[in-house]
Amino acid sequence: MVATTVMDTYKVRGGIAIGDLGWQEAKTLARTNEREARVLRYITDHVANANPGARIREVVKEQVVQNAIRLATEADNVAA
Repeated sequence: MVATTVMDTYKVRGGIAIGDLGWQEAKTLARTNEREARVLRYITDHVANANPGARIREVVKEQVVQNAIRLATEADNVAA
């Protein structure tokens, strides 16, 4: 029986075990996730009382999403 560790059981996006990620892949994934988190926070903070079951496209206009992506990209550029 092979011992299972956190390197095998903790999965990142796509179901990949964290221990199997390449170093550069991990850095890229971390940056991507930070950007997505900023985009999603901006969008969800934009509307106070959305129906929890609604899709983003049903709640906000495309311009809100475009602004969120722009702001997240600008934050990436500042952090770089």
